[in-house]
Amino acid sequence: LQVSILFIFGALLDSLGSTSATGVLVPETFSLGSWEMPLWFWFVFLGLGQWILCTVYNGLTDTAKERMIVRYKLAYVKAILRQDIGWYDTNSPLQLSTRIGEGLKTIEEALSPKAVILFEWLAMAVTGWALCFKYEWRVALVILACSPLVLLGGALMGYAQQNGQKSVVDGYAEAGAIATEVLGAVRTVASLGLET
Repeated sequence: LQVSILFIFGALLDSLGSTSATGVLVPETFSLGSWEMPLWFWFVFLGLGQWILCTVYNGLTDTAKERMIVRYKLAYVKAILRQDIGWYDTNSPLQLSTRIGEGLKTIEEALSPKAVILFEWLAMAVTGWALCFKYEWRVALVILACSPLVLLGGALMGYAQQNGQKSVVDGYAEAGAIATEVLGAVRTVASLGLET
């Protein structure tokens, strides 16, 4: 849809400034095959189509994401319960709740509509390149030559975000362990009636 909006917007820009002999602005039309309608109608038509498709698309991806998160939670708990007792010596049980929460948050972000946008961008890039090669192949070659630089920048940014997030998760896990330990100690003191 984005590429078609660009074509119609280009036709709108081409029509600006065209007037009749009397100086009145002539309403332009845009034809797609045998359909010829005013430009404003095409913008309304494409806007409504995009709104309906995005609503359905986001609803389906959110439903799929929530179902996957429930499955991940069940699998995570089962995996922890299957561990033998020695595993709990090397992995602090006090950090488990924080690590589970952070891990599921990361998975939820990975399954969010932001992840599906990657496929939208790929489709727009391929469609844009195809149309660019059709209408102006020299511009397409320039875009194709610059694409590796853009991809390299995106890969470096993703790498930096991933490493930064790992250190944040480790910090939150340690803080969660300390908080759980403190709350356990407060409960012990309160149960013995030793608070002053």
